[in-house]
Amino acid sequence: IIIGGVDSRGPALYVADPSGQYFSYKAVSYGQGSGQANEILVKGYRDDMSLEEAVLLAVKAIAATMEGKPSPENLEIGVVDAKTRTFRKFSREEIEGLLSRL
Repeated sequence: IIIGGVDSRGPALYVADPSGQYFSYKAVSYGQGSGQANEILVKGYRDDMSLEEAVLLAVKAIAATMEGKPSPENLEIGVVDAKTRTFRKFSREEIEGLLSRL
């Protein structure tokens, strides 16, 4: 399970394995294709990334490992903004815009 959120210290991302152990990451993928996705995330991640840059990097990692072509029909994107601490889902149009930048 991948768990992410924002607290008083800032954004946090964890992976909990079936044994109950958890590990902290700055960017991570889990499951089928995660090896390739994690390579993309490690190479592309920077501490000073904007939210938009981070989302685009995540979409690149997903697109590289999924079967078929990513589209608004088979891709959902949700983010928690570290400044406002609010969750929102991307619209179809926003997803189309991101996919056009790949």
